[in-house]
Amino acid sequence: MNISDHLPHASKIIMIDEVVEFGAGKIKTRSVIKEDNGFLRDGKIEMYKAIEIMAQALGVYDSKTREESGKKSGLGFLLGSRKFEIFIPCLSVGDEVEVVSICSIQDDSGFGVYDCELYVNGILGSKASLSVISPDDDFLQKVLND
Repeated sequence: MNISDHLPHASKIIMIDEVVEFGAGKIKTRSVIKEDNGFLRDGKIEMYKAIEIMAQALGVYDSKTREESGKKSGLGFLLGSRKFEIFIPCLSVGDEVEVVSICSIQDDSGFGVYDCELYVNGILGSKASLSVISPDDDFLQKVLND
């Protein structure tokens, strides 16, 4: 599976290398921080950017979920985060990053809340509850035309 098929991002800012586990209400992803990563500053990625990694994992989850039900992948939006905690200050080149996201709430409009944990080399680096929406095309057209 090519992750770029599931995310609309430019390749240098895609923070997910592979899906380790995918199922109803859950996704686990893995990546290794590379030297060409677009988020690197002085060889480090500040841990507050973990929210982006978590959001990308949810983007892949949504795309794969739609794909399984015969729908085409759409745009998704991060609406906000709650309970964001940081336990490690930054990521470095070569770090292995795993994200585990579990659905807390999901409705038919595309709105969902997911509990996410990000592990760095097997150690909990941060966690947050993310609110996202992945509206269908009809909803997007209505919003854009109103």
